[in-house]
Amino acid sequence: MVETTNYDYLEFDKDKSIKSIIKDEKILFSDKIIKINRYNMSQDRQLVITNKAIYNFKKKEMKRKILLSVILGISISKLTDEFVIHGQEAEYDYDFVSSKRNKIIEIISKSYKEEIGKDLTLVLLEDKSLKNVVTLKPEKKKNEKFSRMPMDKDKHITLEKFLYGHRESKIIKEVVLTKDNNVKFEDFNIISVVGRGSFGKVCLVEYKHTGELYAMKSIKKDILIESEQIQNTLLEKKILQTIKHPFLCSLAFCFQTEDRVYFIMNFLRGGELFQHLKNSKVFEEKRVKFYAAQIGLALQYLHEKGIIYRDLKPENILLDEDGYLQLADFGMAKSLKNDEKAMSFCGTPEYLAPEIISSDGHDYLVDWWSFGILM
Repeated sequence: MVETTNYDYLEFDKDKSIKSIIKDEKILFSDKIIKINRYNMSQDRQLVITNKAIYNFKKKEMKRKILLSVILGISISKLTDEFVIHGQEAEYDYDFVSSKRNKIIEIISKSYKEEIGKDLTLVLLEDKSLKNVVTLKPEKKKNEKFSRMPMDKDKHITLEKFLYGHRESKIIKEVVLTKDNNVKFEDFNIISVVGRGSFGKVCLVEYKHTGELYAMKSIKKDILIESEQIQNTLLEKKILQTIKHPFLCSLAFCFQTEDRVYFIMNFLRGGELFQHLKNSKVFEEKRVKFYAAQIGLALQYLHEKGIIYRDLKPENILLDEDGYLQLADFGMAKSLKNDEKAMSFCGTPEYLAPEIISSDGHDYLVDWWSFGILM
């Protein structure tokens, strides 16, 4: 599916009169919008985007429907919130202004790709007004194939670059400051995918220059921005660069591409403790004490550094080829100053301490609660 988040701001999905028009199409977006008419006058409208079409409503009366299949592309002003939806053949253009423009274009583009099977053409222009690129209804009547849509490919832009190449890129560039500026994605051979998560995946990779194996954690920038996880990723990177302990995973390299950030970690051949526990059902007391001592030392080290781990569980404990462990995944870790308490509700339900659930503020003790549950 294109969208899982609800952007039906007008709650048209609950409106029987709207649903009778849209029928079985899925509403992906609805909101008030400004339409610029042929006389360059503003008109209040209601925009609805479904998985099949774009609708223009005036006080819940449908004025026009454009199928995704007849969209030629979208022109976008770099300086304002104006954008133009260009139509193919007899379909004349729509000139809109909206503070939610970027989200509208994202939803239309993703719906178009899912429906048509190819990327929608986006054109980024330096103009404040897009009046000169709008093909009007009278012009289409005279010549259906006529269009004012700019065809200069130098001005065409991908959806990812449009969404994350401007305002957000200034933020996202902070996420990764490489420890070695010469390291790039092309320096690694991808061997296999060893794990997947909500933010990306982890691959086993080979560093071409040395033949060494590493775990490459790739994180999608669009998901970081959408879920407001930029600061958490910055903190994770900072923590990984700060810590150095035999029972904690360390960061070898970090870098970024246009759409992802990458953390290159040491690869532990033994896999997750979770899998070993699943295979053995239960560990012998001697083995439990062996693991408990290492986890205890790792947590003690983090706490002395002012860091709460907050996600202790078998899935985040990796074993090396000799059977020693390391704590991995610091996505929920947090740095505390003096007597400061953390307020975030985070962690894995089975291992959550009571103070996290009560939202009264928590500190290092929550790690020891999880430690007790684990043991």
